[in-house]
Amino acid sequence: MNDAPPERVPTRSYLILAAVFVAVVIGAFWIKTRPTAVTSSFTRSESTEALLARGIREHNAGSHDKAMELYHQVLQRDPANPQAHYNLGQIFNARGQHVQAQWEYEAALKADPKFLDARLNFGVVLYRQRQFAPAAEAFRKVLEASPDHGGARFNLGITLLELGQLDEAARLLTAALREDPKRPDNHYYLGVTLER
Repeated sequence: MNDAPPERVPTRSYLILAAVFVAVVIGAFWIKTRPTAVTSSFTRSESTEALLARGIREHNAGSHDKAMELYHQVLQRDPANPQAHYNLGQIFNARGQHVQAQWEYEAALKADPKFLDARLNFGVVLYRQRQFAPAAEAFRKVLEASPDHGGARFNLGITLLELGQLDEAARLLTAALREDPKRPDNHYYLGVTLER
């Protein structure tokens, strides 16, 4: 048997080991958070208009998630920005998320009641949710503001078809067909209306 006392690790070694561990943790945290800090300081210095323009570029390039992120940043700065709400509505509408799209179009219209594209697409998402009477009202409001709006005329026509108002639907769809005779859905819906 060995009667020698067990060796003690010097306290200083524990302190050095703890300091190295803390330095590694802090370094890892800094590396992980550094890109976010750079991005947020970049967007902070960027104007709201520039953020919106970047969002539109991302949207047009098909980077919808990035575009949504930028539109949300715009809305953090300017909660009533009609274009950011409208663009979010367009993405939700394309994804089939009609309730979210409806909310965004309503927000755009609250900020700018004369925003015809927002009103037209508001009607479209109502139509897609089978809310035909409010959809027809939205399309009528577009036509009141812009009597020659072909999209509103066509959409009101197919909505009135769903509501059983066949005479007015046929009149609107005939006008839509005259305006764009090469569009196949003009022919189709006018044919369905006349058949009924």
